[in-house]
Amino acid sequence: MVTALAGLVSKFVDKYQLKELAEDENGVVTLYIDEHPVRVFESLNKVYLETQIKLIPSESYHRVEFLKAALRASLTNASDYQVSLYLDKESEALCMYQRVDADGMDLGTFEHLLERFMYAVDGFSSCTNTQRNSDRPRLIVV
Repeated sequence: MVTALAGLVSKFVDKYQLKELAEDENGVVTLYIDEHPVRVFESLNKVYLETQIKLIPSESYHRVEFLKAALRASLTNASDYQVSLYLDKESEALCMYQRVDADGMDLGTFEHLLERFMYAVDGFSSCTNTQRNSDRPRLIVV
């Protein structure tokens, strides 16, 4: 990684005494924030953060409810989180990414970005919790 992001990641690793991070063949580094993998990379002077939120349930009813909850949460919180959700068909998961300008980003800004991103991960994880008590009959609202 020979970008401005490389310096920020290096400073972040040093500050928090993380093990040395390796980048993959595409220049992507995976940081583990609260044991949650966050892929970080730079492209066209933009910094990208990307992670998996949750696996999509396989059972039809739970799948539909999960996707409705994710869409509702995304629309409701669009201005607060400023992230984008997408469905990864390969891993059958709901994923999230954020793109911000790399210009003028310092370590403090990078830390704040990661903090807000993880706040969004927590928010979307809780909003898409569609498990229900199966002992209770389903109510149909018309």
